[in-house]
Amino acid sequence: MGHCREGIGRQDRLSAATSATRLKDLPAVPTMTETGFHDFVVEQWQAVYLPAKTPAPTVQRLNAELDKALRDPSVVALAQKLGIVLVGGTPQQLAQLQQSDSAKWAKVIRDGHIHID
Repeated sequence: MGHCREGIGRQDRLSAATSATRLKDLPAVPTMTETGFHDFVVEQWQAVYLPAKTPAPTVQRLNAELDKALRDPSVVALAQKLGIVLVGGTPQQLAQLQQSDSAKWAKVIRDGHIHID
């Protein structure tokens, strides 16, 4: 995000954000949906994965600790400086996100007749 802020006010112009909502740090920049590209949402995300047989209490504890870390003021400040939106959540929410993204990109691949040679 820092690289985007540097361009504001110069000859560079941000046309749109690919996020679902306007970016907090760049409220004047519309989303792709607002510019007429309906359902155009592309967001990066990262996750922490554990082996499939990790005991549930271990998963719950690690998840709680990671969510706590994501709310730490120093982590929040650094993320804001870098333009990173922090989102915690449950393993179930992550599974839903993965399923949604997989379905979205499968459709793009099908509709675009994209094939690996």
